[in-house]
Amino acid sequence: MSYLSKLTLNKRYLSLSIFSLPFLLLSCTSNKEVLTPKEALKKDDVTFSYKRVLDSKIKEINGLTYDESLFFDSSYKYNKTLEKMSFALVMSPFSGGKDRIKSLYESLEYPSSTFYNANMKGDPNKNTEVSISYKPIRYKDEETNLIAISIYNSDWIENFNIGEGETSTENKDNASFHLGFYNSSSFIMNELDTYMKKYSLSYSSSKFWISGFSATAAAGSITSIRLSEEKKVNRDNIFTYVAATPNYRYSSTKTKDPKFNNIFNLINKDDPVTMVPLSSWGFCREGIENELERLNEDNKDSYLTKFKELSSIKYEGKLTYKEEIESLLSFISSKFDSRKKTYKELYPLILEFFKEDIKGEKALIVYLRNLLSGDLSIKNNVKMIEEIKALVKDVSEGKDINKVKVLEILGKVDKAITYWESRDIDKSDLLSNIKSLLLDGYELMNKSKPTEEEENIINALKEAVDVAKYVTSGKELYSHSLCIQHFPSYYYVRGIDVAK
Repeated sequence: MSYLSKLTLNKRYLSLSIFSLPFLLLSCTSNKEVLTPKEALKKDDVTFSYKRVLDSKIKEINGLTYDESLFFDSSYKYNKTLEKMSFALVMSPFSGGKDRIKSLYESLEYPSSTFYNANMKGDPNKNTEVSISYKPIRYKDEETNLIAISIYNSDWIENFNIGEGETSTENKDNASFHLGFYNSSSFIMNELDTYMKKYSLSYSSSKFWISGFSATAAAGSITSIRLSEEKKVNRDNIFTYVAATPNYRYSSTKTKDPKFNNIFNLINKDDPVTMVPLSSWGFCREGIENELERLNEDNKDSYLTKFKELSSIKYEGKLTYKEEIESLLSFISSKFDSRKKTYKELYPLILEFFKEDIKGEKALIVYLRNLLSGDLSIKNNVKMIEEIKALVKDVSEGKDINKVKVLEILGKVDKAITYWESRDIDKSDLLSNIKSLLLDGYELMNKSKPTEEEENIINALKEAVDVAKYVTSGKELYSHSLCIQHFPSYYYVRGIDVAK
């Protein structure tokens, strides 16, 4: 091929390349949405949905206001409107509600393309989970990227992982923070780094809106602190609204630092979670504390009516658990008088407790379980009910029954009766009736077809199972339990859904 021919081809190629360049660039960038700043949004009557704990019904709460102009003021100024919206972001995704929080973000006009969700170990029911979304906004002459960070779900075992308090690398310990909460924060910081790089965002030119509840309130607060200390974000640009926050900051002087007063904690003084780890071990929480109004004879009817509507639970507990809480904390403090001792001696017991059923010899763990939560008992009782239902089905179908299995179920009924009696709830007679009916049903085990009398016993047993499903579902447990004081819906009624 002649030189002239080659030159002609090269010119054509060059001409084609230049002509195609805009299209090539467009094809390379078409997958990345270019967002331009919009005027700060103000929206009234915002609605969010959440799942109730006991009956799994999806409920809606409306009437909230969202105002982005608030993010152009100092984060050190408390704002009730922002606190309400922050609470919506953590209440919405409870019990596997990633889609609900995404919808909430979209209703606030965060582009769906900027929504990001991740959890620590692939299990959103057991580990810290975070949702992030952002949008560029403008107010008056200022522009910024608003990055919303909602943290929810947590690992129960990590709540007790306070760490020994030594300086360490690789997150094996931490001298400044509760180790479990710090580890959750590290996960959030890593995910945030990934997010910022993905969308080419700068820490210095962004504002951050952080929300969390309970353990994730602690993780969110630590994240807030670390954004200012490690990423050098101006604290005026970090808006942190959290609720039911446990103690997470370890300080030998046991004093707070006012520079972190851009963190606002909604606290229920009857919620023991907000009192641990103990201050006597050197733990505290940073920021401003806004306390819920305590229940009293004058306000209880209006509060608890609304609470029943939101949670499906008729609360019949005490107006205050001050004595029980003080007794519990005093007991723990007397047995474990330092962070190091607690980590070395109590934490291993708790790990063992979560791995195996209670045998009865660990009085402290049993006391904690009965007083604070009862979650494991609920799970065990629900499992027991399922086994009784299966037994009823087998008997009604004339199947041979494994006698050893029936005796195991009777043993579980005995434990359940003891459990309910220990809670001073007069429902043990119902479980006693179940036991009695099971014993009657024991006579049916070797029958191929039940007689009319035996059929009546089977039907009575079925009715008893229906009753027991209610009793052991948690409604009765929760209605009398101190753990009500930690319910998000309880915080909402008494701290969010009130005029201030």
